[in-house]
Amino acid sequence: MRFLHLADLHLGSSFANCSETTKAAFQVKLWRYLDELLQDCEKRQVDLLLLAGDVLEPTELSEVNLQRLIALLQRPRNFYIAAVAGNHDPLLLSSPWQKIKARVSNFHLFGEECETLYFPAWQVTVSGVSFADFYLQGPLIPDVNSAKIAYIVEKKDNFTETPLPLAELHKVKDTCRQISLVHASPCFSPTFSRLQAEVADDYAYNQIGAEDVAQAACDYLALGHFHKPIIADYSRKWQANFMADKADTVMYQAEYKKTANGLSLVQVAAGDSPLPVYGGTLPLWPGNFCGRNFGENGFRGAFFGEFQGDRLNLQWETAPLPCYYQLQVELEQLQELFAAPADDLPPVWQVAPFYAHFLPPFTASGTPAAFRRDNIYKIVFSGRADAQVKEALAELINEIKVDLPECTIEDNSCLQQNWENLCRHDSLAQRLYNLALKKYGKTASEQPALQIAWQALAEAKKKSNR
Repeated sequence: MRFLHLADLHLGSSFANCSETTKAAFQVKLWRYLDELLQDCEKRQVDLLLLAGDVLEPTELSEVNLQRLIALLQRPRNFYIAAVAGNHDPLLLSSPWQKIKARVSNFHLFGEECETLYFPAWQVTVSGVSFADFYLQGPLIPDVNSAKIAYIVEKKDNFTETPLPLAELHKVKDTCRQISLVHASPCFSPTFSRLQAEVADDYAYNQIGAEDVAQAACDYLALGHFHKPIIADYSRKWQANFMADKADTVMYQAEYKKTANGLSLVQVAAGDSPLPVYGGTLPLWPGNFCGRNFGENGFRGAFFGEFQGDRLNLQWETAPLPCYYQLQVELEQLQELFAAPADDLPPVWQVAPFYAHFLPPFTASGTPAAFRRDNIYKIVFSGRADAQVKEALAELINEIKVDLPECTIEDNSCLQQNWENLCRHDSLAQRLYNLALKKYGKTASEQPALQIAWQALAEAKKKSNR
């Protein structure tokens, strides 16, 4: 049995940090790829599509795009869709889910109580529960043991779903591969605590810890909510290709074996780290489908899985959609890249070597690679420099803006001052420097705070003299 695990599509939501033209182009590419992905499910003989919440952005999803989504899902297909609602698209009476549920076949939207679907042809159960409101007090992990309602799903020409007594479900559960589907805030880091989660807004939505996962009666826990894919911390390729010219489609691969105690790792691709298994349960979230701001840097994608006998083969694949990239550049790095000119001439920093060194999606000649041109970049410059270096930086920034008008640039660099000379001629600088000496001692002149304060005072003096 083959499945695709998606989450956090947020269909309808806008893209940040770019022009209206680029936002519109992003939406076109997103919908086109969603269409291609559903068709690819047919080609790859996917049996089950798991949607782990926040598929929709109801306050921003237009009626036109809702009907577009319904039309995509109404196409004839040979796979079944199981979906849960998350904190952005809960099961309110006004939710677009109500229209989708009424008009799409071969589709199951889990309710606010735990339900289980039993697929006898695959010997698989899928248990799920949806958010009924914008918050859900956790921990809540649906499984066969907590199911209040059950259905048997069989396929002839189409899938048919009929009620199944819970007693009958419990007779077959131990022979099945068990999947649980829910939107949740996982707290799995070894250094993470519930206390930290209580003060972090992202964790206020069905918090689940490692101990909760270990007690769940499931093999594969399909999660949504976190936008950074779990493989980002375990995949060598994801980290190495974070700014690569061309990403490998498959960024993580692993094989697991189902035993009497649940899943256990068999092997993982060379260079990758094994994803954690708790009590025989493998909890995974694919991340969001497409980044929408600079807080969602890098590749986005989905999990493809296949149960073959007692084995689960799993891989995470990238979505060929535009990415957000935020780059931190220290002036010292630029000075190392651009050797100082002879005869004390002013430095000249050219855009082509900068691209080649700091933005691998660009070719060595400085020409942006065509399929990466639509990425959205943010470059933050920091560090201290003399007047000549600051002038060279200003010229470099100007060239980047000409070539990449969508690029967001922040210049947080400071002008390096000779405080001894400055204090001789400026009483205000002398007073400021004395304060810094009291706070920082001998390192006062090296403190960025002092540089920033002096720049602010210099700007204020300029304005007062106008």
